[in-house]
Amino acid sequence: MERMHILIRLVDVTIGGLVGFLLAWDIVFARSIDMAKAGVSLWVFLAVGAFIILLQGIPAFLLISGFIIERYSKKEE
Repeated sequence: MERMHILIRLVDVTIGGLVGFLLAWDIVFARSIDMAKAGVSLWVFLAVGAFIILLQGIPAFLLISGFIIERYSKKEE
């Protein structure tokens, strides 16, 4: 059991170190951006995000409507 705790701590320290390194690496290569490119990137980001949210809504609608249909069909029987 003690070995498992040591392994978990080792994995935590490794992941934490990797995340810290990647954040520091990103700061090193930070540059100023052109506002025209930033505007296009923002609209693409918003469009893709809206599309993903809509795709998640389809199964949610089917699931909820299935529960509603099942609930009301049991009362009739």
